[in-house]
Amino acid sequence: MKCLKPDVIHIRGVAFMALKGLIASHNTGVPTVLTYDTLVTDVIEQYSPIKLPKETLVRLASIYLRQMLKRPNTVAVPTPSAGREITEVIGAKPKRMEVIPTGIDTDHFTRSDAGPALREKYGIQGKKVVIFVGRLSYEKNVDLLIRSLKLMDDDVVLMVVGQGPAMESLRKTVEEEGMNDRVIFTGYVFDQALVDHYSCADAFASASVFETQGFTVQEAMSCGLPVACGNGRAFTDFIVDGENGYLFNLTEEECAAAMTKALNAPKEVLDRSMDTALSYGLKPTTERLVKLYEEVIASKRAKE
Repeated sequence: MKCLKPDVIHIRGVAFMALKGLIASHNTGVPTVLTYDTLVTDVIEQYSPIKLPKETLVRLASIYLRQMLKRPNTVAVPTPSAGREITEVIGAKPKRMEVIPTGIDTDHFTRSDAGPALREKYGIQGKKVVIFVGRLSYEKNVDLLIRSLKLMDDDVVLMVVGQGPAMESLRKTVEEEGMNDRVIFTGYVFDQALVDHYSCADAFASASVFETQGFTVQEAMSCGLPVACGNGRAFTDFIVDGENGYLFNLTEEECAAAMTKALNAPKEVLDRSMDTALSYGLKPTTERLVKLYEEVIASKRAKE
């Protein structure tokens, strides 16, 4: 670290590497920026190696986070809702907090011409395609999207792109709901193949209310897709219902209605959706991050 002589240490996360970053900062005097973008207390029960009651795990995690988040020179959060989680739910008191989203590559996530070929590959020509992209974990509520299909027209299919621990449970839900011919699991795809999968869809949907930013929603918007998302956390920070997308509470009826609206979204909604995506592009978000670095560095030097 001393050989590198950095001007700032950027920490991402709050676990072991975060501790190493703070120790390095303490030993060298280099200021720190920490990005907090995972709601640890929400998922600690599923992923903790220590099996204790959820209330105990949340309490212990909150104590740790309060101590961790007061130490960096600045805590960066991707959305205002993530910032409220830190101060109102966890009870942490950072020295400084700034909302700086992680940028998406809007030049890369642009609708391609591969849609028809993918539709033929999956046998969904002539169908209305709603796509979900993300890690298949339980907090994403992908099962709600599946169950909501039965309330929609028979020509609507759901494409699920991703993999994760909830995969087998989701396949079971498809069986139980009799949706084998209306749900497609593609597995994990990336790079241009991911852009092509967005491009073969007519709308994007996510029933998660766990997200601190919602990268895949913004990628979908950048690819020109109308979106329907769960009415919670980060989605409410950048989606205005009926203006640049559609929000729904977590019921099958509301989910199905929002996905139907997205499939029939007018041009005005699509235009405003694209404007939203561009505001999360690499250039504007990087400029904000560089400005924060400069301010943190200047503040540190002013105290020397």
